[in-house]
Amino acid sequence: MNSFLYDLKRSFTGKFTIFSILFIALISWAATYLFSANSVVVESTTGIGVANAAYTIYSSLVSELVTLLAVMSSYFYYGKDKANGVLESIICRPVTKGRLVLSRYLANVSSLIVAFVIGAGIFEYFLYRNAGVYLTTYYFAALIWMYLVEIAALTGVIYLATQFLRTQGAILGVALLVFFVFGLFWTDIVYVISLYALHFTSGSSAYNMTLIIMHAVSPAGYSSVIGYYLIPLSLSHNFNPSQYGLTLTSVMSLGISWLIVPIALAFVLGRKKD
Repeated sequence: MNSFLYDLKRSFTGKFTIFSILFIALISWAATYLFSANSVVVESTTGIGVANAAYTIYSSLVSELVTLLAVMSSYFYYGKDKANGVLESIICRPVTKGRLVLSRYLANVSSLIVAFVIGAGIFEYFLYRNAGVYLTTYYFAALIWMYLVEIAALTGVIYLATQFLRTQGAILGVALLVFFVFGLFWTDIVYVISLYALHFTSGSSAYNMTLIIMHAVSPAGYSSVIGYYLIPLSLSHNFNPSQYGLTLTSVMSLGISWLIVPIALAFVLGRKKD
């Protein structure tokens, strides 16, 4: 418990977390103006409704930011210290390496979740102030759940990869690789594979299923999966989520799996090295 409290304090008072909170707040504030300027266009061209349009614009805007901050915070708060031997110097019984992995992870994820919740709150406030609309409780809760799953998944993946790497350069390289592949280019990769490698027609059942599967196996793809479930029209006008296995149970099960599996593997590997 003392180890976790120390890590929690270190995480929340760290420069990276403070920067993250300020940057997310700025992006969230700017997003309200982007929505105010484009909500009518988005709603009229997609027919998804004002609340859906707000959710779509904001979640799309911050999705890459979630990936970037999750992987980089994992490097600064765990990977870097592990590589340069800082963790070895603070380990003492009964604080094992496995428990230290879990302690740092929980503190890491907690600080980022708070930062994004603050950002979502700022978006909600200025959205109502500038546009006269607001996210419903349902969509706001979905947004927070999406943050939790993707932050936990990406952080867990970096913590897991760190168990196999020894240098700061290698860990930072993997963190950046995860960001570029899954954060920036994964959607493009999915489209290239679906349309050009597999030659599926856009909007076809095979195409839709490929998009869902490939986003489901990406640690940064949960926002897309939950978006397909919440706003089917964002994928195609005749898209029925249940036909592709997208139900509340399956979407929640996928999220829980991403919450548990990566960090569980990192914990087991870290504990084996005690």
